[in-house]
Amino acid sequence: MKIGIITFHFPLNYGAVLQAYALAKYLRSIGHHSEFIDYQPNYHVKRYQWKWKYCGLHPTNFIYPLLYKRFNLFRSTHLKLTSRLYRSLDELVADPPKADAYICGSDQIWNPQITDFDIAYFLAFGIEAVKRIAYAGSFGKTELTQEQQKYLKPYFQGIKHISVREQSGAEVINTICGRQVECVLDPTLLIDGYESITEPCQIKDPYVLLINLQNNSLLNHAADFVSRELQLPKIVLNNYSLKLWEQKGKRLYPGPGGYLGIIKQAGYVVTNSFHGTIFSILFQKPFLTTALSGHGVQKNTRITGLLNSLGLLDHFLDTFSESKIRRLIKTDIDWKLVSTRLNEQREKSISFLKIALNN
Repeated sequence: MKIGIITFHFPLNYGAVLQAYALAKYLRSIGHHSEFIDYQPNYHVKRYQWKWKYCGLHPTNFIYPLLYKRFNLFRSTHLKLTSRLYRSLDELVADPPKADAYICGSDQIWNPQITDFDIAYFLAFGIEAVKRIAYAGSFGKTELTQEQQKYLKPYFQGIKHISVREQSGAEVINTICGRQVECVLDPTLLIDGYESITEPCQIKDPYVLLINLQNNSLLNHAADFVSRELQLPKIVLNNYSLKLWEQKGKRLYPGPGGYLGIIKQAGYVVTNSFHGTIFSILFQKPFLTTALSGHGVQKNTRITGLLNSLGLLDHFLDTFSESKIRRLIKTDIDWKLVSTRLNEQREKSISFLKIALNN
């Protein structure tokens, strides 16, 4: 079966690119031919362009060229894209890629702050005969307004098989159109095989790795405390903040393969990133995940839901506590039990995909 996947395959974001890679790899493993619909709408691409703030001296203006090169190399090597690049919904509707099935997801494709409910991510294109499947979609929030719900209802009704990444998303869809939908794993958890794309880390001595989605005081204090307690240097990954003094430590800006290698080599991981947490678990690294604050609070449910399902909720920190961090540092994680629980959820997620593709 030929499958067209529409997701966030193009941002300078490790989780976005790696979840795309993982879904395609899994689909190949069960005999399907998949390609990513190269949909890069102008409104989204602008998020990663030159920033004029601070007279053009924003740090991303110096970091992005390097990251673009590394991410583009990964995509050209590991992600199969449609021959056509689509810059708008109109282009996609006028000339949709030919496929037996379309899959939208995963990642925050339904987050109105990112896509403004772009109906391309609800598969509102292509001929009617194409199967339409939503896999592990996310709203990035727990509630929608009544106006938003009314707007989305017909688009969800047009997708035969729907699954979401968070339970909060399932509740949102049930409210919108009265459908019970499945909660499945993020695609990165569908597979174990990252060895072929994991690049060796050049830092051989043990270190505490800080992976930040959001630069906040809880994350910084926790990482500094773990570094002092373990007497290990700190490495900072994926930090574009101007406030460099808030996160002391060597900074690295790898491509997706290097990102995996740096996590795999870490002695301890402190993060508030969803995918930073996932890869800490997959590589069985001792870790601590701190809460997001401010506008990111609603995203905490995706992390707490996952950790709770794997029996790891104790590794989530919503307030700074020296005693709790010390206890976690000294307590080994029962990775055998975590693997058992993960495999149970993996089977459920795989079952959803197989049923959706065969019906």
